Amino acid sequence: MVDLMETRGRLNDGFTIEYALGLNVLDYRGVREVSHGGSTAGYQTFLARWPDERLSVVVLCNTTGTNPGGYAHQVADLFLAGKLNDPVKVKAAEVPAETLERLAGVYREKMTDAVLHVTYDDKGKTIRFGGQAVVPTAANMLSTENGARTYTVDSGAPGDAVRITESDGGRSKPRIWERELPFAPTPPQLGAYAGDYVCEELGGLVYTVYVEGEALKVRSRPAQRTTLVPTFPDGFVAGGNTLRFTRNAKGQVEGFRVYAGRVRNLRFAKR
Repeated sequence: MVDLMETRGRLNDGFTIEYALGLNVLDYRGVREVSHGGSTAGYQTFLARWPDERLSVVVLCNTTGTNPGGYAHQVADLFLAGKLNDPVKVKAAEVPAETLERLAGVYREKMTDAVLHVTYDDKGKTIRFGGQAVVPTAANMLSTENGARTYTVDSGAPGDAVRITESDGGRSKPRIWERELPFAPTPPQLGAYAGDYVCEELGGLVYTVYVEGEALKVRSRPAQRTTLVPTFPDGFVAGGNTLRFTRNAKGQVEGFRVYAGRVRNLRFAKR
């Protein structure tokens, strides 16, 4: 049973992921780690084992906004001192500020509708991918400071980025982010999205989309009210989730699909 629980999953295309049968099996700075986190009702936890070193660490937090996984690894660093590989520290390359500035914009993973915001701070000369600071390591390559994630930029004819490939060193499949056009609909244009939308997968749950002032909003029972922020053509973001409206052959809005992390392409049809 233990062997099964610690056997990594293999995708249909042969790619082996870190997730096994309810456990993560990975390499932590050269030492085999078996771990998993959890959260519910405001609590967060993390349990990790380093079997070859006969070490286990569990962290229990009674509030969100904590980082139990980070705490657990800080403890492990103390007990595994001298047995761990040195942390990776990437070396930044000299890249013109205008090159980094051109990367700023909205990118979307078309398979899931996940959104990546790339921002550039001219004063601090800092570029962030999804809120995380990254450093340029080449003209078309960026990385997190610890090298855990790298971003390869494919540029179009004018030199503007059109596609970014995100990799975590083979721990999971690369993600492809494609640049989206700016989207700033006027209140009359927002009116095309207004209406009732029903999701049969959720037992007939109804979301009502409406325009209030200059904003598009959505409400549902019992008292949920959310503002939809225009992000890319026909796409809006709220609370980190993506809501992308779909159209029929005549160009009329016929529904929308929701991306919410673990939920992908949840379909609502316009009623």
